[in-house]
Amino acid sequence: MTTVTQYFSGQGKLFIAPVLGGVIQEKKLRWLGNVPTLQLATEIETETHKESWSGTRAKDFTLKKEKSLTVNATIEEFTRDNLVLALQAIDEEIVSGSVNDEISANDLVADDVWLLKHQRISQLVLTDSTATPTVLKAGEHYRVDETFGRITINSVKGLKLPLKAAYAYEKSVSLDMLQTNSEGHYLRFEGLNTADGNKPVLVEVFKADLSPTASLDLITDELGSFELKSEALLHNAQLAKVTLL
Repeated sequence: MTTVTQYFSGQGKLFIAPVLGGVIQEKKLRWLGNVPTLQLATEIETETHKESWSGTRAKDFTLKKEKSLTVNATIEEFTRDNLVLALQAIDEEIVSGSVNDEISANDLVADDVWLLKHQRISQLVLTDSTATPTVLKAGEHYRVDETFGRITINSVKGLKLPLKAAYAYEKSVSLDMLQTNSEGHYLRFEGLNTADGNKPVLVEVFKADLSPTASLDLITDELGSFELKSEALLHNAQLAKVTLL
């Protein structure tokens, strides 16, 4: 007797595209990058009925009230688009520029901090508010972290507050978290069964309601990742489909 084994060990690419006006925007399909884990999870909500005549209260009927499908993915690539998706954020690109007279608080004392409005700054010049402004000296009057735009005051002796800052800054991207609500997303897994000669398999979730990532580790000794969880919604009478190629 011949024994045939059919095992599965999966790898592949997970793609995503928005659903707008009930239509999957296939032309906007994009790869999410390296996804080390991808899981489909099903759940059936049931209500059980018990008879009341035999003396044993035996179960005699199960009503299937709801069937649901969820998709859980681990994303490792911290691209701008992936973070917008995970954080449900509005992203804004801040172009490079310059500031001439950003004003500090007027009660600064030694060891106080002044956070500038921009980061990645250069060419910083600080002056005070006297009629003939005094130019502050780095190391004597202040110290600065140019990457984060943070000034720490060393001394304001002989200076008139508020202080004024002039500087240049580089472009950056700002992500304003938990600001968007999408209609849904199409998920497409183009997979390979590495236990069967890399035989391809296609899994489609036609409309998924994505939740924002539940946690994002900002300090870790490992490569960072975040979870994307979503629930499949009925779309044109379909939840999901698996195609064996």
